Amino acid sequence: MPDNSNNPPPWKYGETLGQALLESILVEVSRPSRDTGIDFIACLPPHRRIIPENPVWFAFQVKTGNRFRVARNSFKAWPTTRPVILLHVRSISAHEQDYYFMVLHDWMLAHPDWPDKLRKRNSLEFDLNEFISVNEDRGNLLNALLSEEHRILQQPDALFYFRHSVLLPITEIDLFEHIPHIDKMEVPAALYEEMIASPYVSSLPIAWTTLRQTWAMRTHASSYQLSSPQLAYWLSRMPSDPDNPRQVQRARSQFLHFVDTMRSVQENRISSLPQFTNENIGWWRALCLLYPRSIDIIKAIILNPDRFTFNDIRGALNLTAALANADDPVVSGKAIMLMRKAGEYFDSSFVLDYQRYLVVRQYHYMHVEAEGVSQIGRFINFIGSNRSPNPIDDWELRLNREYYQSTQAVVASVFKRKSENPMRREVPTVPIMAVLRERFHNYLRW
Repeated sequence: MPDNSNNPPPWKYGETLGQALLESILVEVSRPSRDTGIDFIACLPPHRRIIPENPVWFAFQVKTGNRFRVARNSFKAWPTTRPVILLHVRSISAHEQDYYFMVLHDWMLAHPDWPDKLRKRNSLEFDLNEFISVNEDRGNLLNALLSEEHRILQQPDALFYFRHSVLLPITEIDLFEHIPHIDKMEVPAALYEEMIASPYVSSLPIAWTTLRQTWAMRTHASSYQLSSPQLAYWLSRMPSDPDNPRQVQRARSQFLHFVDTMRSVQENRISSLPQFTNENIGWWRALCLLYPRSIDIIKAIILNPDRFTFNDIRGALNLTAALANADDPVVSGKAIMLMRKAGEYFDSSFVLDYQRYLVVRQYHYMHVEAEGVSQIGRFINFIGSNRSPNPIDDWELRLNREYYQSTQAVVASVFKRKSENPMRREVPTVPIMAVLRERFHNYLRW
């Protein structure tokens, strides 16, 4: 019998073959200097890069066999700014190999429950059926790497590039770990202005870092940090109780809905927005701030309102106003132009029933959020001249109860919060709160 004692193990064959594949399309293929669970790092040739003199380094983990497992410590050590590609080598023989790959970021978007798995297990296992077969010309693998390079460099055409926003100072990993509460992490207007005016904050990135570190370490916040009433109020809004499993599930479901809707616009197919409620829109508003290409969702609806439901249009108007207040002048400018475009459809609209009232009223209110107090008069005139024929049924009060899915007492508390501690997008609507509180003084308990 032949002596196989000196033959390398299968995983070693896999790494050797994986390295050969990488060297056929990439340059500077090498092993990392320290063990982080990554087998190789490499970059695209200069002529394929977005910026030839600025390479993006890709990390690869290569495996063989009928499973693809990654140790928990290895996964946690992978840097979030470096794209990671999982490479599976199958049918190993001297003359023929099959290669399959998975972009880790795509997997994270498709499996937002991965933080739970990471906490409960010593390793993560990836379904081999979700891997993509590498074409003979390696073209699909190269395209995947180029897409990841666009995402990392935050190119405008990258679908899921993540943007740091002072209005929502979290990382993408924070998003996955705290997804039920991301709407509560929005920075109030007073704190935003306090940070920008601080002599210790010289730029928006420093403001983002300061706020992110503060909430991440909020249980250890110093008395000096909490001497700011605005900072203390912001931290107090973040839930301290353990996550409710049902709320976690709902939030992750909305995240998957958001991801699918982003892809649907890119694929030129129609996907509806979620039910128009405060909880759903709160999550989507946060996701739109963090993923700027979401403006394409809004654009698809605003420019083609006849193809969508009233529910979709109301949601798109709300998200437009949120992006109009983004701390990104490019995104903000695009959102304001879309809101003005919506005006061509809604400014002269007639309201004959409650369903139509919901949509046109949403346009006028969100136009105030998007462009400021100059639009308040139009909103006040609209709600004053468009009322239910039944004097007992106040359309404005009814829509607020439905939106917040709660009692009139909760609606009153929301009005109070918006008046006293508005978010940046809500500042122009503070005078409206005073009008509505006066209008509802016989219905709401203040």
